[in-house]
Amino acid sequence: MPVASSFIYERIAPFLSESRRVRAFVCFSPVNVYWASRFRSTSCVLLVERGSNVYVFTDSRYEERACSHFLDARVMVGKHGALQEFLNFLKKRNRWHIALDSDELTGSELLAVQEALRERMHIQKGLWRKMRAFKTDEEIFMLEKAYKKHKPVINALLEFLSCGPVPRSEHEISLFLKRKLLEAGFDNWSFEPMVLSGKRTSCPHGENSRNSISRKGPFLIDFGGVFSGWCSDETIMIYSDETGARRFKDYHLALKEAMDTAIDMIKPGVRCSDVDAVARAVLKKYKLADHFTHGLGHGVGLEVHEEPIVNSRSEIVLERGMVFTIEPGVYFSGRFGLRLESTVVVERNGARVISTISKNPLMLR
Repeated sequence: MPVASSFIYERIAPFLSESRRVRAFVCFSPVNVYWASRFRSTSCVLLVERGSNVYVFTDSRYEERACSHFLDARVMVGKHGALQEFLNFLKKRNRWHIALDSDELTGSELLAVQEALRERMHIQKGLWRKMRAFKTDEEIFMLEKAYKKHKPVINALLEFLSCGPVPRSEHEISLFLKRKLLEAGFDNWSFEPMVLSGKRTSCPHGENSRNSISRKGPFLIDFGGVFSGWCSDETIMIYSDETGARRFKDYHLALKEAMDTAIDMIKPGVRCSDVDAVARAVLKKYKLADHFTHGLGHGVGLEVHEEPIVNSRSEIVLERGMVFTIEPGVYFSGRFGLRLESTVVVERNGARVISTISKNPLMLR
């Protein structure tokens, strides 16, 4: 769908430097270009001038698409790539002061831009992280659509583990998840699905093994998909039978209480570090806090890890429109580990869960 320059400007304008000297703001990262303009590419620089003029720098691979996508922006195609075309453009605008987010560039790229702009370069570090932390109603709707697609994936997984061919390894189960994510309507998976079983669940971010799985469980399944550019992320626990579920029941219920307590606390004006603290307080009550070894959550959106970061060090204050995970876990080295993960959106008076999979114990059928 073609995009007008006014749409791009309205997305970025509220975050632009208030300095009157700054003439324009430049965007380099493909994911940020997509956020601002809905244009996908691996080679595009977007320059947004005050007053809504937009300049697009790309290469010949994207020329036709860019010219049809940007209704009234000036598209410039370079033989040596988008960045070089942007630098050539700067040579003819030697009085322009330009703001940028240095997090978007490699060291060598930043040096090249700095050499071209010198004292006319204004760094707004971390600006894109702040911009993308807030989701519009349309973006939240797309994330909700993504999460609704999780249910058929997990239903198929439970059937596969219970009645289907005996899986030989965690790797094989991961391949099955990938296939089901695509069948459910996802464009891709947002990260390599993590399937851990038995003792291997004690590693919070383990790698799938090609060795035979432990049939006794538990199974820690961390997965997500990409739907129209938007990423989902969810972790569930599956137990082999009622006996297995009873063995881990106290840990599971403690994690669910920590998750629910944290979610109940979420609303605009609350600090992320306080949300993390209340979850840890619940686990401390059950003498499990020392086994919770990572932060409580992270934002999701065009990337699977975004702002806001929810941990004990975070200084971020929650605002309406933020979307992030709540994922308490406990891990006992060499024995087992459990984690539950839901995703919430901050609304006017609290949090709304958009994950669709029950966090009650799931058992093989």
